[in-house]
Amino acid sequence: MSQRFLSEKQVAEMLGLSVKTLQRWRLFGYGPKWRKFGTAVRYPSDGLESWVEETPTGGGGPTRANQENREVDAGGSNDPRQKASNSVKSR
Repeated sequence: MSQRFLSEKQVAEMLGLSVKTLQRWRLFGYGPKWRKFGTAVRYPSDGLESWVEETPTGGGGPTRANQENREVDAGGSNDPRQKASNSVKSR
């Protein structure tokens, strides 16, 4: 068996996350693939690498400033308080 498995702590350090975050992700079915050996949770190293590669990265989509400019140009507002007050006024 040439597969290498990493502990929660090792994965958390590699990804710059807390162990609690990994635990929460497992609870909700998110994050890299993992296996359980008795009570020990282990992450296959090749599965971790492919998960990182598949995870979306930033920089390609619209920025928040661009989004706000489009909404202002269209006559809309990005302020949730204003949206709430507008809905109260229209009743």
